[in-house]
Amino acid sequence: MKTVRRREFFRDDPNYDERLAMKRMLATSSVLAPTRRRSHFVASLRARAQTKHAAGGGVFPGPVICSAAICVAWLTNPVAAFGQVTTREGDQSTGVSVTFPPFSTLIVSNLSTNISPANAVSGIRLTSQAGNGANGSAGDTLGDPNGGNGSSGGAGGALTVDFLGGDWAILTHGADANGIFSRSAGGAGGAGGDGAGLLASGGNGGTGGRGGAVMVNSSGDITTDGPSAYGIFIESRARAGGNGGTAGGGSAVGGNGGGGGAGGLLTVNNDSTIVTRGPSSRGLFAQGFGGDGGDGGSAGSGTSSVGGNGGDGGRGSDVVLNNNADITTEGLSAEGLLAFSRGGNGGNGAGAGGPSGFGGDGGSGGRGGNVTVTNNAAIQTQGLTSGSGIVAESLGGNGGNGGTAGGASGIGRFGGSGGTFETNGGFSSGRGPVANCCVHCRAFSLYCSRLFL
Repeated sequence: MKTVRRREFFRDDPNYDERLAMKRMLATSSVLAPTRRRSHFVASLRARAQTKHAAGGGVFPGPVICSAAICVAWLTNPVAAFGQVTTREGDQSTGVSVTFPPFSTLIVSNLSTNISPANAVSGIRLTSQAGNGANGSAGDTLGDPNGGNGSSGGAGGALTVDFLGGDWAILTHGADANGIFSRSAGGAGGAGGDGAGLLASGGNGGTGGRGGAVMVNSSGDITTDGPSAYGIFIESRARAGGNGGTAGGGSAVGGNGGGGGAGGLLTVNNDSTIVTRGPSSRGLFAQGFGGDGGDGGSAGSGTSSVGGNGGDGGRGSDVVLNNNADITTEGLSAEGLLAFSRGGNGGNGAGAGGPSGFGGDGGSGGRGGNVTVTNNAAIQTQGLTSGSGIVAESLGGNGGNGGTAGGASGIGRFGGSGGTFETNGGFSSGRGPVANCCVHCRAFSLYCSRLFL
């Protein structure tokens, strides 16, 4: 077994009491059965989180979900990162759809009927879309010749969906009508401003916004009947860095491209029996992307010029899927469970013109994230050209191209390195059940990590 060293709690921490209480609950949970452990954490820490939030203060323990292999605890600021908690009960037959801000945690429980919305509408939807960064100002031949830097894109919010269906289910119809859908996306980095003047440089592109963490805990039955209608679909999508500004004049330097944002942690703890009936309708799907690096800004001058470097691609999301209930897909090309992480591509280095030019370097591709899948139930893919039972993939991004150079003494530059992937596990089967399959990137006994956003 691999031992993961955990950070200790210190008394000079202003939130010492809250964190110590959570640590004790983690220790207590290790003697509980997996099902009881999950409900114990959700009930105990949700109550503490809501109490702290209602009082308007402090850092509080967010939702914590534990299984025999994985324990993920989130500690963060309730207002800045998590926003508000909203609970929907009773008759929610038309579906539930909320956004961050203001809501980052959605609890659907104590229902009085099935959730069965209109055609092509998802049963439960929680999303976050951050804003883009501003572009840098352009240089002025009569004033400052240098272009301004672009600003960074905003970060997607951390989202949590708890579906406690009890005797009631989610039933959807039509295209793209997912049972549960949650996505957190960052904003794009702003572009650097162009330089203008005898000695000018382009502004650098802003960094792409990271995708937020997304967690779904589901324990009610889910059935979808339509194309591309997934049982559970979650996504964290970081955005690209801004492109560097161009420059021209007597001596010019192009701006560098901004780095891509990183994908956020994706977690699903599923106790819902899932059935999908349409083509390309996966049972449980999680994907996380790092943002692409921005391209460098080109440069050209009458003397010497340097092209901007491409930005590095962002790291792909870590993905953790824990499935404890049967999943059946009846349509064509419909995998039972798919977990995917991809690093962003590196930006391209820019070219440089003039008698003496130096091209910019290409950015490095982003690294793919850890992908961990644990399955303790039957997965059946029944379509004539059915997808695999379980697919787990982690891919690094491509490196950017190096910039070209012109002139009598021009020098082209290097392309960026391709991104690597984290140690990842993958398991796939053909048609038929997949029972008691366990796929891990690494061996864990009890892994507890804290995510600070």
